[in-house]
Amino acid sequence: MDKYEDYLLKHYGRENSFKVPDGYFEDFAQNIMSQLPEQKAQIVELRHSWSSRLRKMVAAAVIGIVAVGGAYYAFSGDDGSNKAAVAHSNITPTASQTIDQMADYTMMDNADMYAALTDY
Repeated sequence: MDKYEDYLLKHYGRENSFKVPDGYFEDFAQNIMSQLPEQKAQIVELRHSWSSRLRKMVAAAVIGIVAVGGAYYAFSGDDGSNKAAVAHSNITPTASQTIDQMADYTMMDNADMYAALTDY
């Protein structure tokens, strides 16, 4: 044991020095409530000012503009300006090339493919 812990045990022992009077927690809530001052219920009216309404309308307008602009950008058709970047080929890949491409895409080795095929 640590020397400080030994010192504390010799001088104070293992006895719990924190004690609660009998029946203290039985009427605890009632005792606390009786000590609180009486207060009258307050009714609070919520009023919306023009500035808060204006802020909400501006925020809704900005969200609407962003949504419409995003939809226009997303659904606008290709105008053909980047045809040089897209290469189309009429060559159809064979079955083994397709399986090789799938294996590369899914990063499967032979054992994984055998296991996948035996599950069905």
